[in-house]
Amino acid sequence: MFNILYALIITIVLEGALMLLLTRSLKWAQYNLYCNLVTNPVLNLCLMFIPYFAAKKIGFDATGIGPLSPEAPIVMTLSYNITFIIGEIIVLITEGFLYRLLTKERYSRCFALSLFTNVFSMAAGLLFIHFGIW
Repeated sequence: MFNILYALIITIVLEGALMLLLTRSLKWAQYNLYCNLVTNPVLNLCLMFIPYFAAKKIGFDATGIGPLSPEAPIVMTLSYNITFIIGEIIVLITEGFLYRLLTKERYSRCFALSLFTNVFSMAAGLLFIHFGIW
Protein backbone atom coordinates (compact mmCIF):
# COMPACT_ATOMS: atom_id res chain seq x y z
CA MET A 1 0.00 0.00 0.00
CA PHE A 2 2.93 2.33 0.73
CA ASN A 3 4.17 2.03 -2.87
CA ILE A 4 0.79 3.15 -4.23
CA LEU A 5 0.73 6.17 -1.94
CA TYR A 6 4.36 6.98 -2.75
CA ALA A 7 3.66 6.73 -6.50
CA LEU A 8 0.63 8.98 -6.12
CA ILE A 9 2.53 11.65 -4.17
CA ILE A 10 5.48 11.66 -6.59
CA THR A 11 3.11 11.83 -9.57
CA ILE A 12 1.11 14.69 -8.07
CA VAL A 13 4.25 16.70 -7.29
CA LEU A 14 5.94 16.12 -10.66
CA GLU A 15 2.87 16.53 -12.86
CA GLY A 16 1.55 19.45 -10.82
CA ALA A 17 4.84 21.30 -11.14
CA LEU A 18 5.01 20.64 -14.87
CA MET A 19 1.38 21.69 -15.32
CA LEU A 20 2.15 24.97 -13.52
CA LEU A 21 5.13 25.54 -15.83
CA LEU A 22 3.17 24.74 -18.98
CA THR A 23 -0.05 26.62 -18.19
CA ARG A 24 0.96 29.14 -15.51
CA SER A 25 -2.38 28.34 -13.92
CA LEU A 26 -3.18 27.00 -10.47
CA LYS A 27 -6.56 25.84 -11.81
CA TRP A 28 -4.88 23.48 -14.30
CA ALA A 29 -2.62 22.16 -11.53
CA GLN A 30 -5.72 21.60 -9.42
CA TYR A 31 -7.43 19.72 -12.28
CA ASN A 32 -4.29 17.65 -12.68
CA LEU A 33 -4.48 16.78 -8.97
CA TYR A 34 -8.12 15.67 -9.30
CA CYS A 35 -7.34 13.53 -12.34
CA ASN A 36 -4.37 11.87 -10.65
CA LEU A 37 -6.35 11.11 -7.50
CA VAL A 38 -8.54 8.92 -9.70
CA THR A 39 -6.29 7.52 -12.42
CA ASN A 40 -3.02 6.90 -10.56
CA PRO A 41 -4.32 4.54 -7.84
CA VAL A 42 -6.43 2.63 -10.37
CA LEU A 43 -3.45 2.10 -12.69
CA ASN A 44 -1.16 1.08 -9.83
CA LEU A 45 -3.69 -1.39 -8.45
CA CYS A 46 -4.00 -2.89 -11.95
CA LEU A 47 -0.20 -3.15 -12.13
CA MET A 48 -0.21 -5.02 -8.83
CA PHE A 49 -3.06 -7.44 -9.46
CA ILE A 50 -3.13 -8.24 -13.18
CA PRO A 51 0.36 -9.84 -13.24
CA TYR A 52 -0.52 -11.70 -10.03
CA PHE A 53 -3.68 -13.18 -11.55
CA ALA A 54 -1.89 -13.91 -14.82
CA ALA A 55 0.65 -15.96 -12.85
CA LYS A 56 -2.13 -17.70 -10.91
CA LYS A 57 -3.72 -18.63 -14.24
CA ILE A 58 -0.67 -20.73 -15.16
CA GLY A 59 -0.52 -22.33 -11.73
CA PHE A 60 2.12 -20.20 -10.05
CA ASP A 61 1.56 -19.06 -6.49
CA ALA A 62 2.71 -15.45 -6.83
CA THR A 63 3.18 -15.16 -3.07
CA GLY A 64 6.37 -17.15 -3.53
CA ILE A 65 5.16 -20.03 -1.35
CA GLY A 66 3.95 -22.40 -4.06
CA PRO A 67 5.71 -24.05 -6.98
CA LEU A 68 7.49 -21.86 -9.49
CA SER A 69 6.68 -22.84 -13.04
CA PRO A 70 9.37 -21.92 -15.59
CA GLU A 71 6.90 -19.64 -17.40
CA ALA A 72 5.88 -17.62 -14.34
CA PRO A 73 8.53 -14.87 -14.50
CA ILE A 74 7.93 -14.42 -18.22
CA VAL A 75 4.15 -14.32 -17.78
CA MET A 76 4.38 -11.86 -14.91
CA THR A 77 6.82 -9.56 -16.74
CA LEU A 78 4.87 -9.67 -19.97
CA SER A 79 1.52 -9.10 -18.28
CA TYR A 80 3.00 -6.22 -16.25
CA ASN A 81 4.44 -4.55 -19.38
CA ILE A 82 1.23 -4.96 -21.36
CA THR A 83 -0.84 -3.65 -18.45
CA PHE A 84 1.56 -0.72 -18.07
CA ILE A 85 1.38 0.30 -21.74
CA ILE A 86 -2.39 -0.13 -22.11
CA GLY A 87 -2.98 1.48 -18.72
CA GLU A 88 -0.91 4.55 -19.54
CA ILE A 89 -2.79 4.98 -22.83
CA ILE A 90 -6.12 4.73 -21.01
CA VAL A 91 -4.93 7.23 -18.38
CA LEU A 92 -3.77 9.66 -21.06
CA ILE A 93 -7.12 9.50 -22.86
CA THR A 94 -9.14 9.67 -19.63
CA GLU A 95 -7.24 12.67 -18.34
CA GLY A 96 -7.51 14.42 -21.71
CA PHE A 97 -11.29 14.06 -21.63
CA LEU A 98 -11.44 15.12 -17.97
CA TYR A 99 -9.40 18.25 -18.73
CA ARG A 100 -11.76 19.05 -21.59
CA LEU A 101 -14.78 18.50 -19.35
CA LEU A 102 -13.36 20.69 -16.58
CA THR A 103 -11.90 23.52 -18.69
CA LYS A 104 -13.81 23.61 -22.00
CA GLU A 105 -10.42 24.16 -23.68
CA ARG A 106 -9.66 22.75 -27.14
CA TYR A 107 -9.31 18.97 -27.25
CA SER A 108 -5.84 19.33 -28.75
CA ARG A 109 -4.60 21.38 -25.79
CA CYS A 110 -6.18 19.05 -23.24
CA PHE A 111 -4.67 15.93 -24.79
CA ALA A 112 -1.29 17.60 -25.34
CA LEU A 113 -1.11 18.58 -21.66
CA SER A 114 -2.16 15.09 -20.64
CA LEU A 115 0.51 13.62 -22.90
CA PHE A 116 3.30 15.90 -21.66
CA THR A 117 2.54 15.48 -17.97
CA ASN A 118 2.09 11.71 -18.17
CA VAL A 119 5.21 11.11 -20.26
CA PHE A 120 7.18 13.31 -17.86
CA SER A 121 6.05 11.49 -14.71
CA MET A 122 6.36 8.07 -16.36
CA ALA A 123 9.94 8.84 -17.45
CA ALA A 124 10.79 10.14 -13.98
CA GLY A 125 9.32 6.99 -12.42
CA LEU A 126 11.34 4.76 -14.73
CA LEU A 127 14.49 6.72 -13.86
CA PHE A 128 13.73 6.38 -10.15
CA ILE A 129 13.41 2.62 -10.58
CA HIS A 130 16.55 2.39 -12.72
CA PHE A 131 18.69 4.30 -10.24
CA GLY A 132 17.25 2.51 -7.20
CA ILE A 133 15.55 5.60 -5.77
CA TRP A 134 12.23 3.71 -5.67
